Formats: sequence, C-alpha cells, structure tokens
Amino acid sequence: GEINWDCPCLGGMAHGPCGPEFRAAFSCFVYSEEEPKGIECVDKFKGMQDCFRRYPEDYGDGMFSHLRTRARNWRADFFYRN
Repeated sequence: GEINWDCPCLGGMAHGPCGPEFRAAFSCFVYSEEEPKGIECVDKFKGMQDCFRRYPEDYGDGMFSHLRTRARNWRADFFYRN
C-alpha cells in the first residue's frame, strides 16, 4: 500500500517547510527491510531534525517534546523487542 500523507495520525508533519524531509525519513522507515528496521534511515531522520531546528516557529518546543517522547518509546520498542 501507499502512505496516506494526509492522515491526521501524522499530525500534519508531512506538509509544511519540512514536509519533504519528514516524508523521506518516514517512508524510508516504513519500507525498510533492513535489520534492525530503519537502520539505513538514520541520516534521513537527522536531516528532518535539522530542518525542524531551522523552522522553530513551525516546529517549536512542544513538537520537539512530543517527538522526543515518541522517539524514546520507539527506541524502547525497537531495541528491546524480542
């Protein structure tokens, strides 16, 4: 299937000034076949994070806080899953 970039579950992050970086990182992870999953996407996620920092008015502290929480939860699931 294809990713629905308009899904409310993505919180609008697929659009806006960092939309291309977000879509690149997210689709890389979704379609990753590497082990551990997404390992080849690290540079794309770094590019997305760098973009967020360039646009603090669009991706302010609240968004980073939310993303940090999600990242911690994702890492816990990602690295400690059996």
